[in-house]
Amino acid sequence: MQIYRLAALSSTWSEQDINKWQKKRKQGLVKFIMIDGVLKWGGISLTFFLIASHHTITLQRDNPLQHIILTSLIWLACAISYGYVVWTCTNRSFENRVKQ
Repeated sequence: MQIYRLAALSSTWSEQDINKWQKKRKQGLVKFIMIDGVLKWGGISLTFFLIASHHTITLQRDNPLQHIILTSLIWLACAISYGYVVWTCTNRSFENRVKQ
């Protein structure tokens, strides 16, 4: 089994999937990471985490703002990593599909 297919945006690669990925691919890695990784995945995840942990973690800190900033930076690093992994795996899966 090709493990990279688990993190790819598509595993079946229909014509619609191919066209969608070709458009995203033309926009480039950085834009993909910023939009799909940081804004979509990271922003949503950070928001839910901060809401869920606000009372139990953030308010109990000596400096809640510092805690929010540190948490945001950690989520930013995770979101960039997520975007990069998804881009790499999707691109590899796409290239293998095109070769067939």
